[in-house]
Amino acid sequence: MRAILARYLPEKALALDVSVIFGGFGLQLLTQIGWLILALRLLGPEGYGLFAALTAITVAVGCFVGWGSDQLLIREVARQPAAMRRWVGHGLLSIVLTAVPLFAALFLLLPLIEAGHLGTAALAMILLADLWLGRWANLAVSIYMASGQSARQSAATVIPGALRLGAIILAGLLHAPLTMEAWAGWYLGASALSAVLCLGLVVRDHGWPRAAWIPGLWGEGLTFAAESALQASVKDLDKPIVLQFLGPEAAGLYAAAFRVVDVVTLPMK
Repeated sequence: MRAILARYLPEKALALDVSVIFGGFGLQLLTQIGWLILALRLLGPEGYGLFAALTAITVAVGCFVGWGSDQLLIREVARQPAAMRRWVGHGLLSIVLTAVPLFAALFLLLPLIEAGHLGTAALAMILLADLWLGRWANLAVSIYMASGQSARQSAATVIPGALRLGAIILAGLLHAPLTMEAWAGWYLGASALSAVLCLGLVVRDHGWPRAAWIPGLWGEGLTFAAESALQASVKDLDKPIVLQFLGPEAAGLYAAAFRVVDVVTLPMK
């Protein structure tokens, strides 16, 4: 249907894509509201503040995982669709190679500040979820952006949030009270499952990635990664600062208020 619309009524095809993506943001809105309510109730303001501050750091640093390969993939595959499998392989390999040193650096440095005071096991699981598995799921979103598959793009966007919502529901039912270490395990499991599902969709639609390393892209990749990291820093790095100076309860309330505003502006995207 989209192909027919694009040929005869291109503005209708655009409207269809916009509607699909808007629907995906609507589902994302519902999952984030549910997650916020349950996180505050089950982890408490203190636990939520600690978790929000830590993930604000991992999201910002995680922009350097993959070294901009997701943005390069969007640009190059839009130009040459036949190169999709090669660029997917390059993206997956780039994420693994850059995640390892960044994981080690954060694992050693974060315990020096309040945001890293979760315990060794919990910290390792959250870093693994955000710096490796979450970036693989995010790569799937970029793949579908490059191929112009709006329905798949929306699915890959919604899957991680929906699985984390399901994880905190199950964690709340099985753990009383829910500790940060227990939640970190559920968070890691949800991130692993979301990566498998998102990459499974990619394999089904585009075939297995071709193992490849595309040289000569470190400079451009760094530019894309730094731009994304700057945006993430402006948006979220106030959370660990509030935690550092005002404590976990104030950080949790501040992060919750900020997230409410962030969630209700999703449809504007």
